[in-house]
Amino acid sequence: AMAIEVLPMTEEHLDGVERLQHECYPTMEEHEKITAERAAHFLEVFREGQTVAVETSGSGRGRVVGMNSGFLVADFDFAKEGGHTFQEITGGLTYSNHSPDGEFYYGYGEGSPKPKLQPRVRLTLSLSLSLSL
Repeated sequence: AMAIEVLPMTEEHLDGVERLQHECYPTMEEHEKITAERAAHFLEVFREGQTVAVETSGSGRGRVVGMNSGFLVADFDFAKEGGHTFQEITGGLTYSNHSPDGEFYYGYGEGSPKPKLQPRVRLTLSLSLSLSL
């Protein structure tokens, strides 16, 4: 049986994060994807807000199969008419809206598009995020 462990994202996971983006969103515009370079920037901005789900057994050992990424926001208007776009809230994936003293964690997660992994990765990432913050 395959085992998955959630770990703090580190520099060793960056290529795997980029690969996962391409697997999950093959038709997404390149400027919207999280590249290894962007993920490295997220680590600089708010290391504590970045996690990965990694296979810990079998032939995929060490492979990134899921990720959570986010930052803290000081003022978040939940009632904003029309809502917000992902690009707006993330500052165009720069995380320029990160506030070290922010009250709200704005994050998102993704898991492998492989059907056998999806439910397990989503549950694992959701539980780890709620327990770590």
